[in-house]
Amino acid sequence: MGGLINIITKDPTGRGGVNIDMNLPNLGELTADLGAQLKADRATGLLGVSAYNYWTRHDINHDNFTDVAQKRRLSLFSKWELDRNSKLPASLAVRLLGETRWGGEMHWHPAYKGGDEVYGELIATRRAELIGRYGIHRNLNLEYSYNYHWQDSYYGTTWYKGQQHTTFAQLRWEKSLGRHNLLAGIPFRYLWYNDNTSATAAKPAGNAPSRQSMAALYLQDEMKWNPKLTTLLGMRYEYTNLQGGIVAQGIALKWSPAEHHTLRLSGGNGFRIVNLFTEDHAALSGFREIVIKNALKPERSWNVNLNYTGDVHLNGGVLGWDASAFFTRFTNKIIPNYDSDP
Repeated sequence: MGGLINIITKDPTGRGGVNIDMNLPNLGELTADLGAQLKADRATGLLGVSAYNYWTRHDINHDNFTDVAQKRRLSLFSKWELDRNSKLPASLAVRLLGETRWGGEMHWHPAYKGGDEVYGELIATRRAELIGRYGIHRNLNLEYSYNYHWQDSYYGTTWYKGQQHTTFAQLRWEKSLGRHNLLAGIPFRYLWYNDNTSATAAKPAGNAPSRQSMAALYLQDEMKWNPKLTTLLGMRYEYTNLQGGIVAQGIALKWSPAEHHTLRLSGGNGFRIVNLFTEDHAALSGFREIVIKNALKPERSWNVNLNYTGDVHLNGGVLGWDASAFFTRFTNKIIPNYDSDP
């Protein structure tokens, strides 16, 4: 119900020394990674530097086009853990990334950028990311993140320039009460997006950056009836400035009749906030007029899933199997109409 995937990087306190990894094959594709542990008073940190450089033009099939896009990338990463008197968690991670890609006709150079004399695609991207966690109480944590994305790209004569800011914060509460493992949260997200295409064009003229805000409340109860049977109930209410209030709910059952055999049955509904454009839409929509005739409601879905997993330990190894059957029904599905006016 939290709707989140947490990718947790290595623990700074469990890594020591300096690690360097480099690779340079004969095609000139250089990859270099450096990792080191840092200490400052009661804080322990990780520093990571990653570099990639492939700026050699190859045209093996002699069609006057690069066979593989050239790419340069530099990424800096640092994560810190603070040893607090309360023993509650406190961590902060920062990442900076810059990347440039190019591909096109072999005799292209930057003077042709954005022109039609020699074809080339030049894509420059810059990103800044911050993610952290702070323990308020044994059962209450604050999680937060921010990322900034900037892109300046030329697809032949088509120019795309966009910026995006995304801010996220969440209070998450967990507690075990007897057979119940309770989870509740209050998340908030704000997204600001602007580019030089019709995605943020104002009428009759000008520019209107997109602003999306979301606040939600979710509750979840995982109950262990006995060593073989566990159930999960959850509900989420979400409110956005674009589409108002939306409710989603789910139920799941896990039954393990014997060791190494598990049956799972789950069902519920979900939704997806409407977002017609992605960062690469400029390369696809330049030859069409985009007409939105009515207000777009969130896409909804109902889903049922049945899964069975098992394994048998043999003298020569393990034989395992996994079988699933599922059904999904979509409503308010948004699809483009190319038939009325091809």
